[in-house]
Amino acid sequence: MFHPRTSRKKLEQVIRTLDAAARIGHGTDAGGFRVTTIGERRTTARYDALIEALEQGMRTKKFDLSRDDARLLVTALDLYNVRRTDGVGQAWDEEVEQLFQELQTLFAKTYGEALYAA
Repeated sequence: MFHPRTSRKKLEQVIRTLDAAARIGHGTDAGGFRVTTIGERRTTARYDALIEALEQGMRTKKFDLSRDDARLLVTALDLYNVRRTDGVGQAWDEEVEQLFQELQTLFAKTYGEALYAA
């Protein structure tokens, strides 16, 4: 799905977002409100293989992602913003949303199908 000339900055942003998505958790603040936190450690290993594949792709300029891997990657960007704003006082990350929209379009062009089934 990624082209060898995809910018390093964009790939690093995807990797950072996948890492943050794996570290999102929820808690309760002093006022009793539900808050979203991004912890120090990952709470899931779901994105580890994707992060590793992207890091290797940055080194080799070859991205070996299956359609399912690409779908997981793009939906993770969407899920990041949804889970990130699931608490009081949290804001939508516009950069991640822009990246999600761009990769969602790229996914549709690459695989000829929508990211989410209707």
